[in-house]
Amino acid sequence: MSHKLFRKLGASAFLVCSTVWSAPASPELTPAHSDKLVAFFDDKPLDLVSPDGRYRLISKTDRGGRVTLFAARVSETGANRREVIGRFDPPTSVLWSPKSDAFILNDQRGSGQTSYLEIIRLEHGRFRRDFAARRNASSFFARRFRCHLPEDGIITSGEAWLDAQTVIVSVQAELHSGGCPLDPFASKELRLLVDARTGHVQRLLSVRS
Repeated sequence: MSHKLFRKLGASAFLVCSTVWSAPASPELTPAHSDKLVAFFDDKPLDLVSPDGRYRLISKTDRGGRVTLFAARVSETGANRREVIGRFDPPTSVLWSPKSDAFILNDQRGSGQTSYLEIIRLEHGRFRRDFAARRNASSFFARRFRCHLPEDGIITSGEAWLDAQTVIVSVQAELHSGGCPLDPFASKELRLLVDARTGHVQRLLSVRS
């Protein structure tokens, strides 16, 4: 999805996106740093340097509109020095951790109304995609509202880093999914603290309606 098309979406889609991307932290929580999620599109490439200045995230769009996300050391130039993180159908948003050793990635799969969380962590000099946080947050939501949905029927979105190891995550059923007896209109949203290293849900912060 292009940046211009995304901006033309209707009000309902915008409201979902605002929840997915930038819902404020609870008053009692202070995120580790004030940086906000940064989105990239097929016509709005990304070039985002890590807080410590060592790494950068770069996106490139192919002729088919698919976007590839790369990571590279700032000190190393040239395409052959880039590490492929993955290929995405934007909009997609990212946020570096305070220690620059991981980043949140919200894969929206071409829609402003969905989001699927990944934690990409630096391990042994390479970035590794981890889906444990998404799976555990989705399972937590499904148990609470007795959902009978596939994993991609539940939206998971990283909002902020509470500290270098903890992510604030929002979770809700996909719009019009109708698969949760205790949330039949997909109106509930949970906010959770999730361990970025293991993906384990640490605790429930709040329930929104």
